[in-house]
Amino acid sequence: MNDRRILIFSALSATVAALTVGLVPLLVAGPRWLVVAGAIAAGLVIAIGIVSIWQRRQPAPETPRAAVLLAQQRHDAAFNELRAGTDNGETAELAYRLGAAFEAASRHDLAERTWRLIAERAEYRAHRAAEQRTARVPTLAKPSSLPRVIGRYSIEGLLGRGAMGAVYLAIDTRLNRSVALKVVNLEREFDATGLDAARARFFQEAESAGRLHHPAVATVFDAGEVGSLAYIAMEYVTGRPLSDFRYGDEPMDVGQLIELIARAAEALAYAHEQRVIHRDVKPSNLLYDADTDALKIMDFGVAQLSDVVRTRTGIILGTPVYMAPEQLFGEPIGGYSDLFSLGVTLYELLTGVLPFPANKLSDVARAITGGTVRPLADHRQELPESLQGVVDRALAKAPRERYQDGWTMADALRECLLDYRTNVVTNRNALRCQ
Repeated sequence: MNDRRILIFSALSATVAALTVGLVPLLVAGPRWLVVAGAIAAGLVIAIGIVSIWQRRQPAPETPRAAVLLAQQRHDAAFNELRAGTDNGETAELAYRLGAAFEAASRHDLAERTWRLIAERAEYRAHRAAEQRTARVPTLAKPSSLPRVIGRYSIEGLLGRGAMGAVYLAIDTRLNRSVALKVVNLEREFDATGLDAARARFFQEAESAGRLHHPAVATVFDAGEVGSLAYIAMEYVTGRPLSDFRYGDEPMDVGQLIELIARAAEALAYAHEQRVIHRDVKPSNLLYDADTDALKIMDFGVAQLSDVVRTRTGIILGTPVYMAPEQLFGEPIGGYSDLFSLGVTLYELLTGVLPFPANKLSDVARAITGGTVRPLADHRQELPESLQGVVDRALAKAPRERYQDGWTMADALRECLLDYRTNVVTNRNALRCQ
């Protein structure tokens, strides 16, 4: 018999008992109505008393023991209690608070174990899966070979691999947000003589990139190291790389493309003013979201490692076919070097081919330093002539002959955009007159 049935049975029994007691005097003397009313009143009073006693006996919700221990600053005991507890949203919330307490006390090993505890909780993973469905985060395959947790980041899937490390879609378990986590195994990529310098430069450049706040630059949130793995947590950006929109593949409207490259030039100008050079500008590092018309430059704070040391395998960090001559040969570089790479990017997107095509590194170096570039008109007749001037200046061999800042290059590109739109209108009117 459940509690409700017991309650009803007890109330009815009390009422019957009260009525029985009230009917005894009725047989002796007194007005009948008064005796009946008294019996009913007595029964109700007894029933109400039983209900009140039953309610007071119901246990009040207990404060989780882990929360009590956390309030008492008994962090180790709270961690043990959480680890032995069940999966629920309350557990995840307590683990957040406990991890923050460990980190504030510089007990980073236990903070990391707490973040891992959160990531492994079934309820937490289910909550994140539901949140991802509403945040346009793709569902990625998660091979068993992927790490589960790096620092406080729970790995959700692989976004891509490059010559140096991999990029994962991850969840920041402290702030509960999606990030792109770029991970580099420093001990594997750098020999012993260059490891310390590489580590120092990695964090120095990550810090510099973290100071960049521009609508066309992907934000760097955090950098850290776990064992031999160094990582940079960046803004997770939706969209497609401009490499998808090369002429001949899925070409973008010329006017739109010119505008996007102008935005990239402005973003680079801003970064250069903050004394941050990208060093690896290329179409795959420019992401465009057609839904929001947003362009983002990715990977600030990573390619700078190429100035420290080559990898054990001798791979040059960055992409040689987009490099300026001075960068390719390890000479001092500046913002004009990034603008050279942006010029290569513009040429490739407009024509579908690289201005310095080659298969071997030695051939790339020879073409970049001494080769000539075929005119844009050889590939597409409809491009404005002024655009050729922008490409020629951006790809000049000598740094002093190039654009010295991105603002100037952006202005030149927008003049080309005006020419292009004027030509489109003129050609359209000419067709109408025929």
